[in-house]
Amino acid sequence: MENNLQGSRVIIAFPGIGSVSVLAANYILKNMKHKVFASLYSDDLPAVLLNDMNDFRLPAVRLIRLETKEKVVLCYGDSQPNTDPGAYKLSREIIATLKESGVKEVVTLGGIGIKGERRKTSSYYMSNSKESAEKLEKLKVADKLSERVNVIFGMTGLIYGMASKEGLNASMLLVEANGSPGYMDTSASTRMIELLSSYMDLGINIKEIQTNKKKEKKAKYSVEKRGRTEEDNRFKEHYLG
Repeated sequence: MENNLQGSRVIIAFPGIGSVSVLAANYILKNMKHKVFASLYSDDLPAVLLNDMNDFRLPAVRLIRLETKEKVVLCYGDSQPNTDPGAYKLSREIIATLKESGVKEVVTLGGIGIKGERRKTSSYYMSNSKESAEKLEKLKVADKLSERVNVIFGMTGLIYGMASKEGLNASMLLVEANGSPGYMDTSASTRMIELLSSYMDLGINIKEIQTNKKKEKKAKYSVEKRGRTEEDNRFKEHYLG
């Protein structure tokens, strides 16, 4: 495993607010060549079986090599642990593996839960590396995380904190997302993909994503409008005054 991770930059993606991390990770896996080379299993993950391409398997944290200019690995968790002690235990195991393997940087992803509509999707960063912080500032893709957030829950914050504690270079990318339980915020995940692509030079065509989103939104509106019209017609037909 050391040969696979040595000098790599590792993206950490676990389910969370707005499903921002997992939606971004799934898009990357769908559109970039990759290879799963290791899976970490934990008793602290939910006791379930997952249907993966019609093949059931245990939940895991998978290490996936992305075909990019730099050595980039995606550390993708199917689920977060059920308890805080479990989250600490799994985070320690992940950080221990990454540190022993000589990774270059750990980058965690997450969402900032907000209520109601937003005009734009604001994004933020935090880094314990001066070099990474300066790069993010020059790219102007996110604002420095300062007074915006008081507490960061879950694996996103925990792994960042543990990586820092263990002397690893660590960065965190956060975007504002709809905080409603179970909501999948595609706008926020698109913003996250844009951040990652800019910061890690993944070569993802953001304009293509935005164009597809506009087409989907237009198609959805057309279907909804057509549905309302049909409903109105049925109502008029059966209305007897």
